[in-house]
Amino acid sequence: MDLQLNDRVELEPRDINSYGQGVAEVNGLVVFCDGLLPGDHAIGRIKRLKKHYACAELEFLKKASRMRRQPFCSLFDYCGGCSLQHMNYPAQLIWKRQHVVDQLIRLGNFAENRIEEITKTTIGMEHPYYYRNKSQFAVAGPSGAVEIGFFRRGSHQICDGAVCGIVSPPADIARTVLRRHMETYQIAGYDEKAHRGLVRHLLVRTTCDHRSVLVCPVLNGDVLPAMDRWMADLKQDLAEKGHALESVYVNVQKKRGNTILSTDFRHIAGEPYIYERIGDIRYRISPASFFQINTVQTAALYKEVQRLADLKASEIVLDLYCGTGAIGLQLAAHAKQVIGNDVVAPAIADAQINAKMNGIDNASFYVGPAETVIPRLYDEGIQADCVVVDPPRKGCDRELLATILEMAPSKMIYVSCNPATLARDLRILADGGFKLQAVQPV
Repeated sequence: MDLQLNDRVELEPRDINSYGQGVAEVNGLVVFCDGLLPGDHAIGRIKRLKKHYACAELEFLKKASRMRRQPFCSLFDYCGGCSLQHMNYPAQLIWKRQHVVDQLIRLGNFAENRIEEITKTTIGMEHPYYYRNKSQFAVAGPSGAVEIGFFRRGSHQICDGAVCGIVSPPADIARTVLRRHMETYQIAGYDEKAHRGLVRHLLVRTTCDHRSVLVCPVLNGDVLPAMDRWMADLKQDLAEKGHALESVYVNVQKKRGNTILSTDFRHIAGEPYIYERIGDIRYRISPASFFQINTVQTAALYKEVQRLADLKASEIVLDLYCGTGAIGLQLAAHAKQVIGNDVVAPAIADAQINAKMNGIDNASFYVGPAETVIPRLYDEGIQADCVVVDPPRKGCDRELLATILEMAPSKMIYVSCNPATLARDLRILADGGFKLQAVQPV
């Protein structure tokens, strides 16, 4: 019997996908459903129907999975900020490992027994809450009814709660103060359909210890009314909880569309940067700087990269897709030379400044597409002993992989935020002569 829209169906998920949706099967058709876990037995209603899959809305649970827990946020069922709060943390770590394993086997065509053998247990956090060092809240609504928060799943409606369990406490304070200020001075949030309203977003960046705070409202205009009053109130409210407002910017974004930030950052008050330390390296952070969202896990990741690289003082390291030089600078003390590359010019400028700020003189950085810069450096005689890549979700460029294979470094470390493209690229590297030795989810 074919499924129809609004049909009620029994769902018993066998897996969850990368979006945190339960994956079930009904009458031979794959059905995705938010809020379901393997081991659940539930009733759902079909809300979207395609040729090869359907999406259902959870109506009620008949039996709960042993993985299930009560979400710590009352907005979890609606908010798009999280996807796995209903899954206990140890189960999350197991699932994340399994997701990597599955992609390497299915998409990378690696032998199952070998992948199971070399894939380690996921490195998790002791306290997996309030970890985001960067928060971007959407702002909408007329004066007197302003909402500030993350978008609801699949929409541009805002979930506005007083406290979020994944952002830093200063970020919640900042949006509370901004909401109060907008109500006091009758300031409207942004209406994307009409392209009216002043405040579009609120960007907040903090250090890992939550002491240093950078705040940047994104405006459909040039200035926030009564800005001095807003900054004074924000500084006071943050200080009462032990946080310091160290930097204030405004980002002017007057164009229509969904692009959150323009390139027009205006420094209003305080220092131009806040500073974070990971291990022995200090990094400067501006509103536009790329920096990993979870500082605690970033430190764990860099420690693993350093361990796996096992560098000798005579070795040369290529740090590709290097961003602000974060990984390469961690390795510089253990290598003869680090050469970093990224396509984003401001990121390379930050990398150079971070190197100078830390007294590192054996690291150099080049701007441009890796698939262009690295073959040129190779032709000029640069031969790397260790290559580290940390590409965006789309993975590595094919020409770059070909150059790495031609270079034939003795070791390579691939840092990935997307197991699917990781699997694809590792298959290319394995076919070219590399041997996959270890997989460490973080």
